[in-house]
Amino acid sequence: MDFTKIEEMARVAGEQNNCRVYDIYRHRDCLQIFIDKKKYAVSLEDCESVFHSLRFLLHSEMPEVLKNKRLEVSSPGLEKSLRKKWHFEECIGKTIKFITHNPMSIKNKKTGQIFQSQSLTGNLESIQKDCLKVKNSKIECSIPFFKIKSARLIFQFDKPKKVKKTR
Repeated sequence: MDFTKIEEMARVAGEQNNCRVYDIYRHRDCLQIFIDKKKYAVSLEDCESVFHSLRFLLHSEMPEVLKNKRLEVSSPGLEKSLRKKWHFEECIGKTIKFITHNPMSIKNKKTGQIFQSQSLTGNLESIQKDCLKVKNSKIECSIPFFKIKSARLIFQFDKPKKVKKTR
C-alpha cells in the first residue's frame, strides 16, 4: 500500500472541502484521517464531505484500501495530538503537555532545586532550532523534539470577565 499516495488523496479531498489534513493514523483495520480548519471549528458536515470525497478517490484509484481498512474522518479534537513541527508552531502561546522518552533534569526557577520528570505541562513560548521553549510558574526549559514521546494541546476555557456590581 502506497501511503504517500493515500496522504495526497486525503490532502486533495480536504482541500476540495475547505479543510486540511491535520494527521493520519494507520491501524491494522482502520485508516483515520483528522481534519481541521485554520480559523473555524470542523463540523460534522465537513467530516462527511471529506469522507465521501476521499472514499470516491480511494475507490477510483486504490480500491484495495477500502477492502482491507475502515475509513474514518474526524476532527482532532480540542486537545489535539501534536506530532509534527507545524502542529507545535501553531500552538505557540498555548498550553501544551508532553511526555519525554526518558526522565529529564529540570531546575525549579523559584527554589533552584533540580528534579526529574518525564511529563511537563506549560506554555509553549517559542520554537528555537529543533527545541521547544516551555515555561510555567515553576520552570523554564528547552526540550529537543527528538526527546518528545508524545504531546498534546491543553484546552483552556476563557476566564469569565468580572462584572462590577452596581447598587
